Amino acid sequence: MPQITRPSARLIHLARELKSLRLHARLTPKQVCDGIGLSAPTFSRIERALTTITPATVKKLLDLYGVASPQRDALIQLAKDSTRRGWWQQYGDVFRGGFVGLEDEASDAFVFEGLLVPGLLQTPDYHRALIRAMDQEHAQPETVERWVQGRTARQALVTRPNAPNLLFVLGEAVIRQMVGGPAVMRAQLSALWDASNRANVTLQVIPFTATAHGGLDGGFTILSFKDYDMEIGYTEGPAGYLYLESSVDVQGINVRRESLLEKALPSKESADLLREVADSVKE
Repeated sequence: MPQITRPSARLIHLARELKSLRLHARLTPKQVCDGIGLSAPTFSRIERALTTITPATVKKLLDLYGVASPQRDALIQLAKDSTRRGWWQQYGDVFRGGFVGLEDEASDAFVFEGLLVPGLLQTPDYHRALIRAMDQEHAQPETVERWVQGRTARQALVTRPNAPNLLFVLGEAVIRQMVGGPAVMRAQLSALWDASNRANVTLQVIPFTATAHGGLDGGFTILSFKDYDMEIGYTEGPAGYLYLESSVDVQGINVRRESLLEKALPSKESADLLREVADSVKE
């Protein structure tokens, strides 16, 4: 069973369900390993969602735990689905840490950015300008276009038929920072306006006049998975990325979300501010 960098939401849910069933059956990890012939390290990785698990192994575990259908059938199917190849895997050179795989499965997403337009809403020219300004290593034309291609593929999430509900909260600096020059920024502001009018998208802006809030130290995302009754927090920066999955961490980041929503302008006033800024961008 190969170890993985970041599990899918399906695999996380499967691992949690299997652990819950083991505890309900009052079996120790050693008893399970002895019962189905797994090594202790492999079983530990299974229960922590750090390795893929075959449907055959799931069947053995469910036999040991005494699990009958329909729950049995659902978990075996989940094991089959948890390793299916996603569109993002062809962009392994662009996306790091597996976040877009989780994002693709989410039913809802809350995204806060204080300085930059969120990736899901960036225009190609805005993204090109960011790469050239922030990541000289990837500033070769062919590499830049590869990254833009990956970003464009990711943005299909916003408009697909089963699109998640997306709530974006932006600091006012996001819509005022002149990334790429006036023409690029006008197009980007127009794209934000178009996105905000989609039924599954809500966009709110925290004005400069707002008092201190829970997002001043950086952007973050909260992904919700209604089918699995699960939330995962995520943040990234130049030093790397961090997932927040424990109940304590998720509760803490949700407190920050509420702080931001208290400071943000309502959607209508945010749209008015967006138009005002767009009108002020001159050559």
